[in-house]
Amino acid sequence: MIFFTRGIEVIWVDADLFGKAVARYVQASPADLSLVDCVSFALMNNRSLTVCLSFDDHFRREGFRLLRA
Repeated sequence: MIFFTRGIEVIWVDADLFGKAVARYVQASPADLSLVDCVSFALMNNRSLTVCLSFDDHFRREGFRLLRA
């Protein structure tokens, strides 16, 4: 489910996205990635997003380009 409010797009985690995130999380070494990180990676990959605004270097390590304020 996707909806917009005040310019923000809210995307609910469905079973497919959650499954992809858990698969990536299981591959990660202990305490290396959070499940939240893995959900973000799966969502970004599903939407072909390559750039994110983040201070979390895990995104760069996963191949995303970081924009930092």
